[in-house]
Amino acid sequence: MRRCASRNRSPNCQDTRRRSDEDELCGRVVLHQERPACDTITQIDDDVATQPFQLVETTKRVRDRCRAAGESISRVDVNFALQRLLFSGHEFGKGQDTPTLLARRSTDNALGLCGREQMVIDDAATNTVNRWLC
Repeated sequence: MRRCASRNRSPNCQDTRRRSDEDELCGRVVLHQERPACDTITQIDDDVATQPFQLVETTKRVRDRCRAAGESISRVDVNFALQRLLFSGHEFGKGQDTPTLLARRSTDNALGLCGREQMVIDDAATNTVNRWLC
């Protein structure tokens, strides 16, 4: 992320910093993948259906499941996806761990983060996030 050198930032510098921040956030939102995150959400659902949810252990198991399915993903990315679900208020193990609900909560959280950062999210961007996470 580019930082401006002076406290009195020029408008151009602020625009550059904001764009950099937006790019970084969007990269995290889509888990640095070149295909939809649906595979990861399905793996989370499969894991918590058979094992009790514990953040560190679930992260490891989901990453291993994804890799076994041919999906290139790191534990950091899986942890980020799980944290996003937890921060959205999801409680694992309450019978609501369906891929559809997990994807909806992930989408709502991602769009909420964008809104909190005052990013302008048009219909095309919303549709893109929905395609990635739903």
